[in-house]
Amino acid sequence: MRHMAEEQAAGHVQGGPPALHDDLAAIVRGQITPAVAAGVEPASLQADPTIATLMTRSAHLLDCCDDAASRRRLLARLERVNDPRGERYPSPLAVVNGWPGPEGLRPVLDRAVRALQARIPG
Repeated sequence: MRHMAEEQAAGHVQGGPPALHDDLAAIVRGQITPAVAAGVEPASLQADPTIATLMTRSAHLLDCCDDAASRRRLLARLERVNDPRGERYPSPLAVVNGWPGPEGLRPVLDRAVRALQARIPG
């Protein structure tokens, strides 16, 4: 949880609620949601362009390019973000601070994790 908070805080505007501005969750949601809606299976060849775009869009956050090592780093970070324990914290925090409730991203993150796993050798 601490690592997720530190990663999120790096791009957080002080004094406001956490926002999906240009953070990793927003990028994943923007890239993966249309593929989910279109019924694209994570391991299929149809998902290749989506993952390539995901890597390009997240490169500035991860200081990486689209290679196997970068995909492993992105996968590790998405697995941390997708940890179910992490969903327990934002809801009460939003209530205490009077922020809107957080959007659940687990289905989208699950798909992104599965798509990356299918494309990492080994």
